[in-house]
Amino acid sequence: MHAELDRATRVKRELFLRALVPGKAPPPVARQLVKMMRELSAPRGAVLYQRGAPAKDAYFVYEGTVDLLAEGEASMPMEKGDVMGMIDCAIQRPRGRTAVARTDVDLLVIDAQDWMDVFEENLGYSRMVMDTLGRMQRPLVLELTPDGGVPARELGPEEALHAGVAAGTVVERLVALRSTMHFEVASVQSLCELAVRGDVLRATAGTRLLQPGEAGDRFFVVIAGLVEVERDDPTVRITHGPGDLVLGNLSLAGALDEFRMSARTDAVLLTFPRSLLDDVIEDHFDLAQSIFRGIAIERDRLMTVRAQRQLASQRPPPLSSHTETTTP
Repeated sequence: MHAELDRATRVKRELFLRALVPGKAPPPVARQLVKMMRELSAPRGAVLYQRGAPAKDAYFVYEGTVDLLAEGEASMPMEKGDVMGMIDCAIQRPRGRTAVARTDVDLLVIDAQDWMDVFEENLGYSRMVMDTLGRMQRPLVLELTPDGGVPARELGPEEALHAGVAAGTVVERLVALRSTMHFEVASVQSLCELAVRGDVLRATAGTRLLQPGEAGDRFFVVIAGLVEVERDDPTVRITHGPGDLVLGNLSLAGALDEFRMSARTDAVLLTFPRSLLDDVIEDHFDLAQSIFRGIAIERDRLMTVRAQRQLASQRPPPLSSHTETTTP
């Protein structure tokens, strides 16, 4: 009876992982993950972890709702199928928010490094999760109109000068890649491969670089200058500058195909296909780890922007400093 119960539990967890968890783990991967997981149940109001605590585990919400809380921000609800705590682990920082059970909750908990080891052993699954996380961010970016939650970019004096003289040399490509959030902690060897095997694209101010549907599976990293990506309905316009992966997480899911891209100033970009990225990851998994870290940082930043804007929209407007007087 006990063995049958164990078997039923394993099957239930596998179905959960295959149906709801980002990347929809294929059966062999789901079975591998299930063996690494432990169950955690908590009553309504329980604190699962505190802001500032060390981050080691990721939590899969199996049943119920958990609120992620930070002072001065709106609550972030995590519901069935959501993964929480992985952002902190990927960034290698203390917990950024406190997790409190809004209802009675059942969770599956996994050591974040164990999960990353599964990615390394299953590169196809690793790519699926990257794509899924990119798709999951799309509605968030479209919600944060018109800037997609991305701060405005302008060129400093030195950057403006560089935009006019940059040649896209291998050294310039390496500097741009190392400055890119998604590639920031990758090995020099992996970045050298991308730099040498990628293509350089140069454009003068005002040049239309891409129409919707033309990006295909290619990535673009800005070496010098500013480029602008935009789409309609809803209107989103984002400016990228030196060291930016154009569209960030969304580019991992091919969402650049929905956008137009133009050079706002003279610009130089490094571009390479998804197949090259996959080839380099196969030999240098540290590149995938760096990408997952970049995904986490960008998602965390956008979720924070949304929470701050939601909170600001709920506040009453400030009282006018001008007081009108009336004559009886």
